[in-house]
Amino acid sequence: MRIAAKGLFLLFATSTCLFSQTPSSSEDHTQQIADVFRQTKTIQVSCGDDADMQACKFFVNALNVALRNQHISAVLYYDPEVMVQSFFVPPRLLPSLFVTLRLIEDGPPEATRLNLGGFCFDSKRADYYAGISLPRWSEIEGGRDTGPMESNKAAAASKIAKQFVDYWTDTVKEDHKEEAEKIRMKTFEAPAATVYAAVVQLASEYYELMSATKEGYSVVFPDSQFGESKSWVVTAVCHEKGEKSVVTLYFKREQSARLVGVEKLKDKMAEKFWTRLEKTLKRNQGLGDGG
Repeated sequence: MRIAAKGLFLLFATSTCLFSQTPSSSEDHTQQIADVFRQTKTIQVSCGDDADMQACKFFVNALNVALRNQHISAVLYYDPEVMVQSFFVPPRLLPSLFVTLRLIEDGPPEATRLNLGGFCFDSKRADYYAGISLPRWSEIEGGRDTGPMESNKAAAASKIAKQFVDYWTDTVKEDHKEEAEKIRMKTFEAPAATVYAAVVQLASEYYELMSATKEGYSVVFPDSQFGESKSWVVTAVCHEKGEKSVVTLYFKREQSARLVGVEKLKDKMAEKFWTRLEKTLKRNQGLGDGG
């Protein structure tokens, strides 16, 4: 599809402000984006006639190097039919292609800018093919009257690739952090003093009570139930939340040969602790009702 020169000029003129924005999603879909990132094994990178293919190759190479340890690869496609100056590219009908990126160059020859944008596609959403917009990244390639040199393009592509990988890693990490916090924090329909007493009782009965501070509703005990030889010290802190109370678990590893699966182990210890605490609270309530 050909676009008249005047129309093309307007597109380039209006796009400069858009590309100079700091990265930000149009909507807050962090959770969904993180879920899609976890499913993704291959990233679809598309380039049309509004980006130099050499710059696209530099970007894909840098992306593959940066994502190597995460076992994710990037594949470059030439998509001339994609709308000019648009970052939207639908995913190809291939397994694990849930993230599409597009590179666009704009600006005068002496200050050419390389821009990156994209979308991710959540198969659980009814509007799957509408996609979820990713942030935008932009780097000046520099250049002279004749345009940027190959080394300029490589440097800009490398910078954008690093920024994208940092965003990818931070998004997945932050989402996991939120999930972990939910597992290691629990609300109870009882006063903090009652829950604290049950935690002390539980720590003495099932673990090995190290300390209990009533002023701060804090209980410390080791957890060695999963073959860790008392390498974990757990601190349970109770605090009031209106008529309810919240218990938060903090884990500290003293000594351990374990290098992988640490976060899952913490979750496992937390879930076991919650099961026992709920049983202790019910038992104490039953004794109180019987008395």
